[in-house]
Amino acid sequence: MNAAGQPGPADRIYCCRGLRLDQVAVVGFDLDYTLARYEQHEMEPISVAATLRRLVEKGYPAWLAEVSWPREFATRGLLIDVHGFVAAADLTRALATAARRHGAQLIEPSRVRRIARSGGDVTVDTDRGSLTGGAVVIAAGSWSGEIAIDGIVARVPVRPVRGQLLTLAWTGMPLRRVTWSSRCYLVPWDDGTLLVGATVEEAGFDERATVAGVRDLLDAASEIVPHAWSAGFKGVRVGLRPATSDELPVIGASERAPNVMYATGHFRNGVLLAPLTATLVADAMVDGKYDPLLAALGPSRFGDL
Repeated sequence: MNAAGQPGPADRIYCCRGLRLDQVAVVGFDLDYTLARYEQHEMEPISVAATLRRLVEKGYPAWLAEVSWPREFATRGLLIDVHGFVAAADLTRALATAARRHGAQLIEPSRVRRIARSGGDVTVDTDRGSLTGGAVVIAAGSWSGEIAIDGIVARVPVRPVRGQLLTLAWTGMPLRRVTWSSRCYLVPWDDGTLLVGATVEEAGFDERATVAGVRDLLDAASEIVPHAWSAGFKGVRVGLRPATSDELPVIGASERAPNVMYATGHFRNGVLLAPLTATLVADAMVDGKYDPLLAALGPSRFGDL
């Protein structure tokens, strides 16, 4: 696991249906109004109205909010009252604990080097030994394309996109809502911590925090809430998001090796799509039920995979 709580090359996540995370750990979670702030030069009023209409048509309560801040900053915003947020690191730890209680074995740290196929089984070679089973799920995030698979020459084209996330100690009037702009988002926690995210940088596997990234986020946060300049600076985290060329995740079985399942490439929506991905993968692997939606997400769209 890297500094930003994203899965690294050594991580393997075991999922099973019916896990009760609330029985193993306290996971930070909140469900409150989200304010999406639109500056005058960002979106025309018709675009804001169109976004509102799409949300309502899909059953998500939302409405336009006239802003109280000076008009030179923004003209309006969208209030969306079903947008929640969760502490990703706490969620990951709770998931690991729940999985262990259900019999899963996690080997940490351990880098997967190669996946070999013999008969109907697959053997996963790691730097701490080999594991053999009937099937394997490749959920290695940005490192998914680094794993060699016997009989499959092509590699899944997942690339890392760096994201920097700031943690501030908020001292002003308590913020009540997640707030988005085109440059950043702000997530307030009850303990006074304010998360500011996140950069989107094509930097390969470079996981360094940079002065430029920190400054850009501070500028963006202060543009929305000027008091952010007075907040305390608690730190910066860096993660590598797994992205694909068509901006869709890769979920589904390999056509060359049906007992090799991919679940990667979720980019900025890993936590958001984790429950749905786990359901799709479990249904396919355990029950043999393949959702028709997987046809658009399968690895074969990128070649002989």
